[in-house]
Formats: sequence, structure tokens, C-alpha cells
Amino acid sequence: MDRHFEEASMSGNISGRLDRATASRSFTKRAPLGVRIMLAAFAVLAIAFAVLAGVNIDAQRQYDAATQTLTENLETASRNDADLKQLLTSQQELDARFASITGKSAVLLPQISESTTYNAQVSKQLTDLVQQQVDADAAKNDSQQSGQHGEQPKSLDSLTEEQRKQVEELLRSNEELGKSEDSTNESNGGQGERENDSPSRPSNVKPW
Repeated sequence: MDRHFEEASMSGNISGRLDRATASRSFTKRAPLGVRIMLAAFAVLAIAFAVLAGVNIDAQRQYDAATQTLTENLETASRNDADLKQLLTSQQELDARFASITGKSAVLLPQISESTTYNAQVSKQLTDLVQQQVDADAAKNDSQQSGQHGEQPKSLDSLTEEQRKQVEELLRSNEELGKSEDSTNESNGGQGERENDSPSRPSNVKPW
């Protein structure tokens, strides 16, 4: 009887040790799996941040180029000898470029998104002014052609005095705001992106 008791006791001890060993191996296997899951999550986040950074860098590059074109077109529109048809074509392409950037506003940094939105509105204002004058010139040429069949239509006139004043105001505001932004960037000393806390812009939107 004692022998049976000893055998049962030994069997229980062995079984207990096997259970503990199995539990220990289970725990050892679970730990690396959890670590792998965490590493995978960090990798996904790193990729997401890299993609967002790339999108913003590309958007900033497109914004800078579009803003430069807008400034040049404003200067062109203010001249008496401006080629309005060519300017209108350039403006229509520029509006499309701004629309492409603003279409990504959900993933853009606030500074890029807001600046692009403002300049897109200014570009649209200039496009509307040029389009109005092109339409007016086309109507005038049609009228002249109907009255004098042998006469060649006149070339497009430049913007009216009132329209040029509006363009000059937009251009002046563009230059002032550009200088203000440059000054702000220098004073920040490269501290990185932060929310624009300047006073609200007037209702007639200005560039930059």
C-alpha cells in the first residue's frame, strides 16, 4: 500500500512539473508574439507618417510654384500691353493646380492648407477679371464685324482702369504678406510648423 502511495505521489509530482513546464513554454511563446505585434504596429505608424510627410513636402513644392506663377500673372495683368488670352489660359491652368493641392487638404498641415486656400481664391478673382475683359472684347469685336465685314477685328484691350486697380491691390497685398511671412519665418529661427496666430484677414481674401 505504501508503494502504491509513493507511486501515486511521484506521478502527481511529475504531472505537476510537466504542467508548470508547459505553462512556462506557453508564456515564453506568447511574449515574442506580443512584441512582434507591437513592432508591426510601430512599422505601420512609421509608414503612415512617412507618407503624410511626403504628401506635405510635395504639396509645399506645388504651392510655392503656383504662388510664384500667381505673382507673375498679377504683374502681367497690371500692364497695359498684357496678352489677356494668354493670361486667361495661364490662369485657368493655375486654378486647376491650386484645386489639385486643396483637394488634399484633409492630410495637409494647417499652414499649407490655409495658404493654398487663400491663394486659390485670389487666383480665381484674377481669372474672373480677365475672363470678363476677354468676353467684353469678344462681344465688341463681334459687333464691329457685323457692322463692317471687311475690317479685321481689333486685338484684345487690356484690363479697364478699375480692373487694373483691383489687380494692383491684389499684387500689393501679395508682396506685403510675402514680406511679412518671410520676416515671421526668420524670427521663428526654424522652430518648425506652428499655428498661424496673425489677425484674421479681411473679407476680400488676399494672397499668401
